[in-house]
Amino acid sequence: EYGAGFIALGELYTQANEVAPAAEAYANAAPFYPDDHDVQLLAGQSLQAAERYEEATSVLLRASELDESSYRAYFHLGACLNELARFSEARRALEEAVRLRPDLAEAARELARAATELGDERMALDAYERAIELDPDYALGHLAIGRLREKAGDDRKAADAYEQAVQLDPEDTSLRA
Repeated sequence: EYGAGFIALGELYTQANEVAPAAEAYANAAPFYPDDHDVQLLAGQSLQAAERYEEATSVLLRASELDESSYRAYFHLGACLNELARFSEARRALEEAVRLRPDLAEAARELARAATELGDERMALDAYERAIELDPDYALGHLAIGRLREKAGDDRKAADAYEQAVQLDPEDTSLRA
C-alpha cells in the first residue's frame, strides 16, 4: 500500500535527519489515513519541523478532531498558529494543551507568546510563571516576566526577574537592560 510506503520512507528520512524529505513523505501518507490520529499527528509534526506551518495546521487540526484528548495535537497546532501570527486561534489550542497536560513547559511558553501578542498581559505573566515553575532555567521566560513586571510598575520584581535571566545565561547580551 502506498500509504505504508510513505510512512516507511518518512521514518528513513527522519532517522537520517532529513527534515524536508521526511515531511514530504509523511504529508503524502496522511491522505491515505484520514481517520488515523497517529498518522495525522506524525505528518503535522513533520510539516512543522520543516516550517510548513499552513499545511501542518490543517493536518494537526484533523489530529485534534480525531482525538480530543491529544495534548500533542493541540500543542503543535498552537505552536504552528503562533508561527502564522494567528494568535487567537493559537491561544485556544494552547489553552487546551495546557489543560490536558499542565506539566508541559513548552505549552506554557507558547501560550505565553500568544497571550503577549494578543496584549493579554495577565495571561502572559501567568503562563510565563508556569513555564518557569516547570523549567526554572528558562532565561527568556525570566526576561519576559521582567518586562511584564516593569510595564506593570513593579520595578523590584522586574529587577529580580532580569537578574535571574542574566544569572541563567550570562553570555547572552540580549538579556541585559
